[in-house]
Amino acid sequence: MRGPAAGLLILLALYAAFSLFKVRLFSLSPGFDRADDTAFFWSESAFQYRYAKMVSAGAAIPEIDTAAQFPEGARPREEFTLGMELLSGGLYRLLFAEGRGPPFHVYLTWFISFYTSLTLLAAYGLGLGLGGSRAGALLAAFFYVSARISWARAVNGFNYEDFALPLLFGGLALFVKAMKEEGKARTIYSVLSALLAAAALAGWHFSRFYLLVFTAAAAAVLLPRRDGDRALVPL
Repeated sequence: MRGPAAGLLILLALYAAFSLFKVRLFSLSPGFDRADDTAFFWSESAFQYRYAKMVSAGAAIPEIDTAAQFPEGARPREEFTLGMELLSGGLYRLLFAEGRGPPFHVYLTWFISFYTSLTLLAAYGLGLGLGGSRAGALLAAFFYVSARISWARAVNGFNYEDFALPLLFGGLALFVKAMKEEGKARTIYSVLSALLAAAALAGWHFSRFYLLVFTAAAAAVLLPRRDGDRALVPL
């Protein structure tokens, strides 16, 4: 096996191994009990887990939630970004509609592990888009995996930033790809990049700061140049 097929196989094997590594770390957590989710998550992760579990059970997220903020109550759909909770809980309900699946918190260890590892694929895409070499893109993916920060916060957490990062990385990779395309292909990649950015905003409110910096940097590069968007290709 040579060329693109071999590179794809290596990438998928790395993705699977990285994801299963995180699943294993979850299972080794002192707070993990397959039969009981009490105190498995804490702080904001527990806060977000509560809403995700509501969605997984088919319960409606309350319009005014006094359990989240007493006595006046919070308005979750207006005040919080619920993209992560809706996706994780909704997928569980879709997969295990008859109630035969694992406990929700056990499922969530797999969801978090495999979902957050999508950033690895985005790192590969960025490496390929910027360098043009599959070997260089695989090296970028390996460097990402080897950094402890790439998995340390995701394990034992249910965090908005971990939900948004694959979307932000993926959106950036698609943006770079769009800048190297012409015509209809450029439009398609640009739209996909924008959709991932919008999804990141729906999942993590701090995504707006990344997008502000990104927009300012793109404008600073593009506006003074006669060659317009082609100026971004070397970046």
